[in-house]
Amino acid sequence: MHLEDIIRRKQKLAEDPYADTGQNAPPEIQQAVQRWKELPEQKRLDTPLLYWLLGSGTPPYKMDKEEAQYTNNSEVEGQVCHNCEFAYLKISNKKFICSQISGEIKPSGWCRLWKPQKK
Repeated sequence: MHLEDIIRRKQKLAEDPYADTGQNAPPEIQQAVQRWKELPEQKRLDTPLLYWLLGSGTPPYKMDKEEAQYTNNSEVEGQVCHNCEFAYLKISNKKFICSQISGEIKPSGWCRLWKPQKK
């Protein structure tokens, strides 16, 4: 990369830090990122992009619970949604959602996608 290219890229990111966000993502995510970018500035400041993308917890690009073999109560020792890398507490309604599967999940739940939280 040439120095001029680096300078232009830095200027572009200074104007819009999310300029390249979603470029290599599936079309549904690219469209969701674009809708977020089109929100009024104050709404964008109040709604971080990650929360916008997770939204209700049921975006179309997530796996359904049946396919993920989700269950409300884990039978696997030490593996529950509460300690999975993909589980999040949705701030607006205090419910657990998953970045990988659709819908609300239980902290005591489990699915085949379980992955330990990063330390």
